[in-house]
Amino acid sequence: MRALTLLTPFFFLLLGTSCTGQPSAKDLDANAFEQALSSGKAQLVDVRTPGEYASGHIQGATLMDWSSGQFQKGMNTLDKNKPVLLYCASGRRSDAALNALQEAGFKDVKHLQGGIQTWGRAGKPVVR
Repeated sequence: MRALTLLTPFFFLLLGTSCTGQPSAKDLDANAFEQALSSGKAQLVDVRTPGEYASGHIQGATLMDWSSGQFQKGMNTLDKNKPVLLYCASGRRSDAALNALQEAGFKDVKHLQGGIQTWGRAGKPVVR
């Protein structure tokens, strides 16, 4: 029982640091995302719907709609040995896709924090 009492403060410290909602290394702002793209080595994936994609997307992005299940069916077409950059409208779907890729064994996966909305507000180019 004493060991449990001694570990309790560490548990709450761990819990507090994992639930802060702070960006992690997997979350890139628009400038960092653009820099990662400029390497030319990353696979760029847009996980929005076809309609969203048609309204404007980042140059070179492959559409793999998360909501329809297209992403889950097509993620085996991605190279696990190359970096993957994901984005959606606001960051929620791309974060879910990131987690799915990590569970499938992808090691270098990042997403655009705030999605293409953040990209546009930063004045980054969009293809229509």
